[in-house]
Parts: sequence; structure tokens; C-alpha cells
Amino acid sequence: MKGITLKPFQKDAVRAVLKEWDKGNRKTLLISATGTGKTVMFVNIAENALKEHPDTHVLILAHREELLQQAIEKIERYTDVSVSLEKGASSSEETPIIVGSVQTMCREKRLERFPRDYFGYIMVDEAHHSTADTYQKILNYFDRAKVLGVTATPDRMDERALANFYDSRAFEYTLLDAIKDKNLAPVKIRTVPLKLDIRHVHKTAGDYNPGELDITIEPYLKAIAGEMKKYCDGRTTLVFTPLISTSEKFMPILKKEGFRVCEVHGTSEDREQKIKDIKAGKYDVILNAMLLTEGFDADNIDCIVSLRATKSRSLYCLDEQTEVLTRNGWKKDVNVGDDVLAFDIKTNETRFVPAIAKIRRPLRQDECFYSIKGQVTNIRVTNHHRMIYDNKRYLGWKIKEVQDLAQLRDGARIPVSGHGNFPGVPLTDAELTFIGWVMTDGTINKLNGTIAISQSESHEEYCNEIESCIRACNFKYSKRICKRKGVAWNQHGDNVIFTISYGKPRGTNKDKTGWGRLAPWLSKDVSERLYDMTEEQFAVMLEAIWHGDGNKHQTKTYSICKGNKTFIERLQIMAIQRGYRANVFVQRATKENERKNDLWYVKIKKQDYSVIGSAFDKHAQWIKEPYTAENCWCVQNELGTLITRRNGIVSIVGNCQMIGRGTRLCKERPDKDLLLLDFLWQTEKFDIMSPASLVADSDYKALEMTKKSVNREADIFDLESEVMRDIEAERERSLASTLRSLRLKKGRLIDPLQYVYSTGDERLKSYEPVYAWENDKPTDKQAAMLSRNGFDMSKIKTKGQANVMISAIIKRRNDGFSTPKQIKCLENYNFTNVGLWKFGEASAMIDSVAKNGWKVPAGVKADTYKPPSLTMPGKTH
Repeated sequence: MKGITLKPFQKDAVRAVLKEWDKGNRKTLLISATGTGKTVMFVNIAENALKEHPDTHVLILAHREELLQQAIEKIERYTDVSVSLEKGASSSEETPIIVGSVQTMCREKRLERFPRDYFGYIMVDEAHHSTADTYQKILNYFDRAKVLGVTATPDRMDERALANFYDSRAFEYTLLDAIKDKNLAPVKIRTVPLKLDIRHVHKTAGDYNPGELDITIEPYLKAIAGEMKKYCDGRTTLVFTPLISTSEKFMPILKKEGFRVCEVHGTSEDREQKIKDIKAGKYDVILNAMLLTEGFDADNIDCIVSLRATKSRSLYCLDEQTEVLTRNGWKKDVNVGDDVLAFDIKTNETRFVPAIAKIRRPLRQDECFYSIKGQVTNIRVTNHHRMIYDNKRYLGWKIKEVQDLAQLRDGARIPVSGHGNFPGVPLTDAELTFIGWVMTDGTINKLNGTIAISQSESHEEYCNEIESCIRACNFKYSKRICKRKGVAWNQHGDNVIFTISYGKPRGTNKDKTGWGRLAPWLSKDVSERLYDMTEEQFAVMLEAIWHGDGNKHQTKTYSICKGNKTFIERLQIMAIQRGYRANVFVQRATKENERKNDLWYVKIKKQDYSVIGSAFDKHAQWIKEPYTAENCWCVQNELGTLITRRNGIVSIVGNCQMIGRGTRLCKERPDKDLLLLDFLWQTEKFDIMSPASLVADSDYKALEMTKKSVNREADIFDLESEVMRDIEAERERSLASTLRSLRLKKGRLIDPLQYVYSTGDERLKSYEPVYAWENDKPTDKQAAMLSRNGFDMSKIKTKGQANVMISAIIKRRNDGFSTPKQIKCLENYNFTNVGLWKFGEASAMIDSVAKNGWKVPAGVKADTYKPPSLTMPGKTH
């Protein structure tokens, strides 16, 4: 009897997938790093499904011959279930499992061979392709089947695309998880710098032209072979080349160095036999032109060399005058870990997400700025910058490089505002109107706390509005007429003054109140408490502000003027998160205009886009600027967008996408590490795919690893230990200020953000909702568990956030680490790194503090104290 002996994490994955199906999530994802046995896992899931439902069938979909044959081979090796192939001229038989080629299955005649309910289960290998039309045609035809998508770890944008089809992520097992669990070999990178400059290589479809790259690399092939002789001897090495012709040129050079070389590509007639020979260890070096990139399963490969440079993602930057909106206002510099406001192009939602990378660099000589300046537009970005646009608006937002967007003669629309998800403030419309009038035409007496709101008697409708809202607020007030003096004032009539006391009336009208109950929301700077207003509440307050300090001649736009910059900027920030275009301008105080202080204007219009670049209208046109020696900058976040402002004018644009991530070709080798040989491109830039991109679990880490490989003296470093510890330490330092501020909150409830930073859990730090259900409210069961663990449930807004928090708590408990309450308690006493303490260590220290009258024991310095588990040699967490 055949069978698969699954590793613990594989068993967890199988259980998680079956659980998702039982919960009613018909389409779910299994994400697991390359080399962790994805095929074995989905074959086991298929076998379990057939045991439970023997009257149904399973379809396994793949798009390449190697993947099809690999699935069949695993089924035949590990199960007693019969399997057949549906591909080209091969028609499947009546077997429980059918392995089908996507290219074949998507044809009408092939689909019609099967009833729509024929397959109870569909497994999609390399599921990141499943949003393609060919896959969708098959999956929509068999729309009653339970679907499992299997893929290596996708980046965030890929997973967001998958979330449009899949209902959930059942399980995820990363490369670093596998290395730490010793299920994959450790990864090391050796840098071998060559003075090879590819700046002159042109781009085709946004990537390096393979033909030009081949010509550039050819003179260096002999030197590369010599370096490979030093480092690759005794290893089985896989080399990626730009073209088949590159492999053909390289083969004789490698043979002269004594390597047994095989060259394989998509048109090789004997590629199946060559792949078998590779797995059998008959070759030292395998050359391929991007054939062996997905699902290639060879245990003996333990070295990778990439000569196929790819941009994957470029460095897209803003000029230094462009600001980015953060939680602390508009900034021209942002640290990694700071929250920046981003825009979801699928939902038009704005929300704050952490900056995961930042760059500030000189403009390269092959770059230039594109700028566009008009009354409602002011943008200046590098020529490859990603712009969000729509030339027909209702088809949805799209992405295009600015140099291509500038070529659209009929122009485009770009987003300038979005819609946030706000809980609202506990205020009535009358109270919001009152606040609006106080912030504009009101004064607060510092001696007795009374508020006086003045308005010209000639503006009868505004006087009535003020009095009506005061009455609706149930305030006791007085009203008096103040005669104006001077010729200039006579034309406006006398002044009407409404006076409202701070506290409750002492004499008559005891049923009335004072304005003091609104004090938390009342500030001449616009109280930050008002940031929680809904769009409807903001509209009420905005109307009152316009009546008080607005230009009444402009009826389609709220044009508001104040001498208070903070007031104007906070109003702008609230407006652009509630569907309004809002731009700020300043009139500087000069001798000519006889002003002592600057005058600030904000123009607000209920519109979420601006029209730019139309050659047939009067809209502003793009200008391609000549190269200038100046710096540019940008930050990256997981939504891929930024809310920016230049000269007070707001635009929503794409953000920088640093080094991309590639296929991770790493298989278990208990006796060796996996070596990535980095022939470092000497181009003074980091926008090409590097070996770090193959293994890093985030773009931020890949970029930092690449920088370190350039600047370090040693020529080899270990992914799991040295570099990753350095990078994590740098990142933690940038987040330390956030954690320190959270620790000052001495309340009994635990702030989830503090817990995230205290534990250093990367999955918690980088969590963003992907699937629709993740945005639902936490369930009662989730809320009960998190409350029992001491969390402040007002800070946990979604079901997805609650889910990852609970998963982290359970995993830490199973691994014997400190509990959330222990972390909160000890951090209140200024202990550090408590998230890394063991449960027993945290418990013992709390007991010591308690026995000492809830004071840190003498001789214990809290901020530097380390428990035994953190001081034992060789121990890391």
C-alpha cells in the first residue's frame, strides 16, 4: 500500500485546506515556498477528497509539460489512485484523477466532453496564473467544484489579484519558515563583482532587451566561467541566461573549465530526457533560457547563477518638493515603519499603511523628470514613475508609466481623493454646525471661557443659521447688537453677537447646557478628534465653515481663507479622505499687500479626479524636462500608491516598487547550503533583479541585502543569520520610537500595535486585508478570546486582523513564549524585548516584581535585563 509521509507543516497545510472547504470557502489558496513539496501536499489533499467522496473526480490543472508530468509522477509514486492525462492528442480516461493542460482544457470541445458537475475538486498548480482568461474559462465552467490554488509565496500585489477569485488563504509557509525548521537548506550569497555596465541596454516592454543583454554579457563569459570554477566546483549549478544563443556560446567555455554541461530550453526536442539526466546528477552545470523557472523539482541543485538581468520593478521617484501624507501631516521625508496614506485602486478607499521601504538618491543620467502644472494639478516625477489614470473613467483605474501617459492626446483623469472608512463622532448636525461657526467667526474668552460668535446683521440667513444651531444644541445664550463704527463698516450693517457660556446655567434656564461638553472637539486649529467624522458629518461642518470664512461668489467650490495654516491643512487632509478635491494656496505677507501674516486658502470641491494632458482642451500639458543633477525620493507601501502634494496641490500616484522577487529554486539538501552566486552588476543602481530577490521575503529586505553586498568587505553572507539579523535590527531601530510611545500608555488593556512591535512578528507587522471576509467585523468568538487575553477590542477593527492576532497568540503559546498580558505588564516596568522571553521567565520576573511591592527588584536594571534564554550562547529568536 502506497502512502505519503507528510512533514508536520504539510499535515497542517492539508488540514487547513480541508477546514476552509468545510467552512464554505469553495476557492482557497495554499501558499508554500518553492521546494517545500507543494505537489506532494495537493496530491495528498486530492487523495483525501476522493476517499471522502469516491463518486467524484479531481482535476489537476497546469500549464507546462514539466508540471503535468511532475503531478502524474507524484500521484503514481505515492497513491494507489489511477490517473490519466488530458493534453493535446491525449484524451483522458475514466480515472478518478485527471491531469489537464490548461491550453487543451480551455477549448470548447474539450470542456464539453465533461458535464459541468463532473469534477468535485480542482487543483491549480502555480495558481498565480489562475486569473488568466484561459484558467478562468475552465474554472467558471466547473463552477460547482471546490478549488485549491497552489503557489509559492506571491508578493502582495499578486495576492491581491488572486483575492479577486479566491475566497481565502488557507495556509502559508514561507522560505524563512522552511529554513528555520530545517526543511530547506540554508541560503548563502557570494558576491563576485564584475565591471559590467548594462545602463546602455534598452528596455522592451519595460524590461531589459534580451538580445542587447546577450551582446553585453558575451565578452565576460570566460571570466564568469573562471569564477564559477572557484565557487561552483562540487555543486550542481543552474544558470539563467538571456537567450538560447547565450547558453550556446557559454557551453564550450564551461566545458573547457572541466564542467559537465547541459543546455535546455523550451524548444529542446530531448528536454524530458535532459531533465531526467539533471535529476540523476549527470551534469555539473545546467544552462537554460528561463525554462526551468516554475515547478522545476531537482533535489541535487545547490547553486544558482543568474545572468538574466531583469528590471522586474523599477525605481519610480518623486522630486524633493513633493510631500507625502502621513499620520503626522505632510512630510518630505518618511522613515520605514511610518504610516503613510495610500489609495486602493480597486475600491477607491484611502487608509494608512506602513512604509516598508524608502529611497533617496541622485537622478541618474538616463532619467529625467516629467512635470505638469495647472490650477488644479502640480506633479513632478521621474520618467518611469507609475501613474494611476483612467481615460474613460468608468472602466476603473489603471497603471501607466508617466512617459507613456504623456503621449495620450485626449488626456486622462487622475485620482485626487478617496473615501476612508470612518466610525463617526458622537455629535449632532447642529453641534457640528456650531463647531464650524466657532472655528471661523467665533472667539473663546480665556478668562471666563465664554464663546462669542459674531455675524453681520445684513447676513440675515447666517444669523438665523447660527441662532438655530445654538438652540438645537440646547445652549443657554444671549444675543445683542453691536453698532459698527467707521465708514467702511456701515455698508455691512451692525454686528450681531451671540454669547454662550462654558458651564451649565446657574439661574434661569437650568434645562439648558453650556458649550463645555463640546470642548474635546473644539479647537481653532480643527481638533484631531474630528478626524473620525463620516463623510456626511464632514459635509455639515464644511458648509458652516464656508458660511463663516468662505468666498460666497464661488458656488461650485468651497473656497475658504484663514490666517491659520494648521486649520487649512487639517481641513485639506480631512477633505481628500472623503471624496473632495482639496488644494491649498498661500498669499505671503509682503510690504506691497500690507499684510503682517501669511494668508492661507483651501479650495474644496466634491470631486475625486482631475483631468490632465488633453491636447483638445485647456488642461495642463506634460513637459519632459532635460536632465538635471538633483535628488529624487519615494517610499514604498503594500497598496502601491501614495497621496502626494506639491505646492499645496494633491495628486494620487503610484509609489516606488523596489527590487522584485523571483522564483526560489531551493530544494532540501541536508549536507549542503544553497549558494547564490552574485555577479554583481556595476551599474550604480539597484533596480535589477539580484540574487537577494530570489530569497528575501520582502522587497525591503531584498534591497537592503543588495546594498550590503555592495558595501561589505567580506564576499559571502548567510541569509538566515548575519544579514537578516542586521536588516531586522535596522528596521527595529526605525520602529523603536513608535514602540516607546505605546509603552507610555499605562492602561490595563493591550494596544494591538504595541503587541505587534513587542513580539517582532513580521506577519503581524505587514498584515493588510486581502480577501473580502477579512474586512468584516470580528466575530463574537474572536472578540471573547482577544478580550480574555487583555486586548483593547476598540483597536481591532476587522475579522482578518483578529484572525492573525489569534493565530499568533496560539503559536506563541505552543512555542512557550510570553503571553500578551505578561508583555504588557513587564513593559510597563520598562523591560525590553519581552516578546522574546519564554513564558516561565516572564512569569518568574512578574512574581519577583509582585513580591517586591510591585517595584523592580534592587539590582535589576529593567531596560538592559536579559533572561537566560537570550543570553545563552548560540541562542537566537
